[in-house]
Amino acid sequence: MELKMLDGLTIGSVLAGVLGTLAVVWLEKMTALAKGHRTLGRLLFLASNKFLWRLIAAAFISVLTAWVLSATAPALGFQVSTPLAALIIFGLLSISLQWRFSNIGIHSAQSSVASGTNYSSALSLCRDNFSFLGTGAYKLVSEPRFKETLLRCNDSQNPIRLLLSSPDNPLIRQAEQRAGVAPGTYRHNLISSLKMLSELRKERSAKFEVRFYKSETERDFENFRMMFIDDDVLLLSYNIYGNRDTGRNTPQLVLFKSSMKSSAGGFYAAFRGYFERLWNSSEPWDFHDYV
Repeated sequence: MELKMLDGLTIGSVLAGVLGTLAVVWLEKMTALAKGHRTLGRLLFLASNKFLWRLIAAAFISVLTAWVLSATAPALGFQVSTPLAALIIFGLLSISLQWRFSNIGIHSAQSSVASGTNYSSALSLCRDNFSFLGTGAYKLVSEPRFKETLLRCNDSQNPIRLLLSSPDNPLIRQAEQRAGVAPGTYRHNLISSLKMLSELRKERSAKFEVRFYKSETERDFENFRMMFIDDDVLLLSYNIYGNRDTGRNTPQLVLFKSSMKSSAGGFYAAFRGYFERLWNSSEPWDFHDYV
């Protein structure tokens, strides 16, 4: 009797998994079919994409499918535990959601840089090289691990690249005014970064390149902060100019190139292309100006 019950639960679990997968496919198909209907289309869109709605929809589908399965299972000669079946289906729905993100390279969302993969952790991940887009890289360059990382990740074919704002950028002064800091504070931090980089270049023979992106208007002032690590990982956040210490407190996405799609697809490739175009249109720094 116990063996029969166990076999029944096993069969029920498999059926729950199959039904859970079918439920995911059904929800996606219904969302596509309902695009022409405003009300139904919006409800299914929210259920598929907004977190709370998606959570409620997943829980409802899991419980309903498990209940139907447990009600019809005795007629087929086996038993199904409703709570167990609901958990299996809910788990499969969660896995399906995570798979959709990872399939396009999005693997993690962190509430802040400080609580997630911070500057120190990012530097420790580097094995061969990294490329960075930011304002002045002051926080990154000030990390104790920065010097060691420059020397360790010394790939001559793919040198470390830093794409920064010029100290003469007039928007830096505007950001200082909005933040209420003393005039010249942000410019001083940027020049301090350049001085440290110049010293490392001379004293340690570290191989890296620095360029200044063009910024004549606020529209040109790059709002993304990117760090590409070993041509495989992208740490992506954004800048809010004029607020203190926002760099460590902004949310951060972790993107991977090695996803289930080809290397030409996914968000990693899109942002990498953006960085390369910006790098190619920027002016090289000679390691002498401003220091």
